[in-house]
Amino acid sequence: MDKNDHSASLHREAHQLQEGAVDAWCDPEWKVVTLGQFLNDGDHEVQRWEGIDEAIAIWVLEGQGYVQPLPKGKRNRVKKGEMVLIPRGQPHQYGSDSQRPWSIFWMHLQGDRVDAMVEKELQGRAAWVQDWTLEASKVLRWLEIARAHGSRARLSVEVLAGLMPRWETNPREQPSEVIRFMMENLHRSLEVRDLAALEGVSEAHFSRRFRARHGAPPLRYFTKLRVMEASRRLVRAPHRRVSEIALEMGFDDALHFSRLFRHHLGHSPREHRRSMG
Repeated sequence: MDKNDHSASLHREAHQLQEGAVDAWCDPEWKVVTLGQFLNDGDHEVQRWEGIDEAIAIWVLEGQGYVQPLPKGKRNRVKKGEMVLIPRGQPHQYGSDSQRPWSIFWMHLQGDRVDAMVEKELQGRAAWVQDWTLEASKVLRWLEIARAHGSRARLSVEVLAGLMPRWETNPREQPSEVIRFMMENLHRSLEVRDLAALEGVSEAHFSRRFRARHGAPPLRYFTKLRVMEASRRLVRAPHRRVSEIALEMGFDDALHFSRLFRHHLGHSPREHRRSMG
């Protein structure tokens, strides 16, 4: 078996995503290049002596395996419920345990935003293993989009919306109470005082701490979450009016919603729906 060739596995389900004009609307700082899964594959092994020009994220859904930086890095065991992160350009190998073969979901990512998050989490290490169970519903959703549409832009929007609350908080921790509160209240307008009250600190202190942790002011971050969720609903329910979804997400003014949408995603809600349909 060629250890450098994913296609050698009979259990491979990978999706090369389409290039094209629609990808110009994808966030250039965050792109899903390709993704796939290997199911119960005791023979799965990959070896890359020169690395690749993409960061790699691997979630172990069942079983166990290993990851090892090359040429002489430590071999780390990886088990169910854990995630592996490998930076762009890092030589590496990883593979399944033959006695307890793994089932994995993997994703290759590119972009400045990806590089920054990877650098932040790895802190100079060649690979990183972290407890991070990925819900089966997310895996199925992402595979479904890749299979049906093959659009890197559409998938990148979906993946970023699904990972941002956890990854941009700190993957070593569960999402904070503030982030959970935001995710549970995407349909409303929030004020900084509502969020600061959750941590029992002043608005100014909360805003400084939030920006240092997440790289954006709290309300801008919250608005991005709302716009990302709206973008998914626009695609999932093509029969519904833009103004209806805007109202559902707490935006009373459809024009203001369209302006925010364009600001965060680079195109209007209607353009987004047409491109992702």
